[in-house]
Amino acid sequence: MIKSRDYDPKAEAERGHAAALFSRTRLARQQTGFERFVAVLLLLVSLIGSILAGGGGVARWLALTPIGWGAIAAGIVQCLLSYVQYIYAARWRSWQYGGAVLLSSALTIAGYWPLAWPWLVDILEAAQLPTLTAQIVAGLLLGLAALGVDIFPEKTLLG
Repeated sequence: MIKSRDYDPKAEAERGHAAALFSRTRLARQQTGFERFVAVLLLLVSLIGSILAGGGGVARWLALTPIGWGAIAAGIVQCLLSYVQYIYAARWRSWQYGGAVLLSSALTIAGYWPLAWPWLVDILEAAQLPTLTAQIVAGLLLGLAALGVDIFPEKTLLG
C-alpha cells in the first residue's frame, strides 16, 4: 500500500490512461522505496558524524588513533537521540523532540565540521563573499544540512 502519495491506482485504471513506459503506480511505489533508502542512508550519515566527533575528530581517525570509548559513547548517544526523535515525532513541538533534534544535529555537525566547513568557506570566498560572511554562511549551511539529515528520516520512515 502506498502511504506517502495521494494517488489512487483504481481511478487511473478506470480512466484507461496508461503510461508508455511506466505506470504511476509503479513510479509511486518506487519513489516510496527510494525515499526510505535515502532516509536510512541519512541515518547512517548522522551516526557516522557522531562517531567521528566522539572519536576525537577527523584528524584522530586519519592518524588511526581514535578515542574508542568516545566513539562508542557518541554512537550510543546518537542512537538514543534518534529513538527519542521517533517516539516524539508526532508531537514535534514538544521539548523532548526539539532537544533530541538539536543535540543530534550538534553531534552530526561536530563530526563533519572539520571536513565540510573549510571546503564551503573556500567555495563561498571564490564566489566573492567576504571571509567573515563566507564563514557565517558556511556554518549556517552546515546547520541546515544537519537538521535535514536528522528530520527527513523520521518523517519518511514513520509517514
